[in-house]
Amino acid sequence: MKKWIGLIMATTGAVATMLSSGGAAQARPVPHSIWVVTSVGSPYTTYGAWHACYVVTPRKSKHVATCTVSRTVSNTVSGDVNVSYAVLNSHVGFNTTRSTTATGGAQYTIPANAGGTIYWRAVYSTKTVHETHYHYDMVGHRTTIGTATVKASKYVTITTMYSK
Repeated sequence: MKKWIGLIMATTGAVATMLSSGGAAQARPVPHSIWVVTSVGSPYTTYGAWHACYVVTPRKSKHVATCTVSRTVSNTVSGDVNVSYAVLNSHVGFNTTRSTTATGGAQYTIPANAGGTIYWRAVYSTKTVHETHYHYDMVGHRTTIGTATVKASKYVTITTMYSK
């Protein structure tokens, strides 16, 4: 019967090398836990909040009102990210922390004596990411100890609307 007498080198990953009383070095799993991305869903369209762009004041005749947008918009992540952002980014295929300038706008023909507001909002391509928390014991058996869901959204464009 061999008796373990100590750790003879630092752990690398999930394996430690141990020295037995018989003098032979042997690799043994070290208990640890890790979060991993287990699936990424297909992209679907989501939208940001509406923002006022232009307030239309009533005029006696029909006229054209223009909304022009140039704002900083960020890709977003909602939910608890348990893996690194580098890992998350590689799975969704874009930088989840990137910001860009949203530009665009629209023109609306406003009827005589009509007022209202032109609004804009960001349009995103969103992916649902499933993470799983695994625990590995001393003999390398894996147990699921938790799951999490993250929504990662990439800015695509803007959309506008006119409301009376």
